[in-house]
Amino acid sequence: MPAARSPLKDTGPIAGDADRVAMLRAMLKGRKDAAVWTDEVDRAAWQRRRGARRASFTIDTVRRLRALLGNGVRVRLVIGADQAAAFHRWRSARMLLRLAQPIVMPREGVDSAATLVQEVRRNANGFWSEKELQAWGPRLACGKVVHVSSTRVREQLAGARRAQALRALPSGVAGVIRKKGLYRSR
Repeated sequence: MPAARSPLKDTGPIAGDADRVAMLRAMLKGRKDAAVWTDEVDRAAWQRRRGARRASFTIDTVRRLRALLGNGVRVRLVIGADQAAAFHRWRSARMLLRLAQPIVMPREGVDSAATLVQEVRRNANGFWSEKELQAWGPRLACGKVVHVSSTRVREQLAGARRAQALRALPSGVAGVIRKKGLYRSR
């Protein structure tokens, strides 16, 4: 599910909605257990056609998804540890946790349940109760820390390391980036 425009960022995405959807579809091509849902970018496009440019909120999108799927389907959000640390800033954070439990991907410096809880506590400035803080630990996915960030990949794609960055990406995603000339320095 590509986000339309984060209210926590000063600018919108670098690549357009259609390009980001194309990259996601290329990434998931051939998989029967995953799909791309474009509801959020579709709603944003509808608003833009009417002259509105608003941030999108995950809670609104998850509520719409819940209305379509019903309560019998488990919905999960896959987020990085950096997003977990900032989750208290998300609109209706507690309600969102009830509607779609996060799976938190480890990031550099946050590779255990204890360090995740510590980071959430440090950043949340008292937003979460102690019980809520401790609930973040089990949300950390098992696995190795992947030392990559989307910001860094985009920087490499815009610079001298473009060819190397393209080789490191899944071939379908790299193909979309090449074909559309995405992330080149201007």
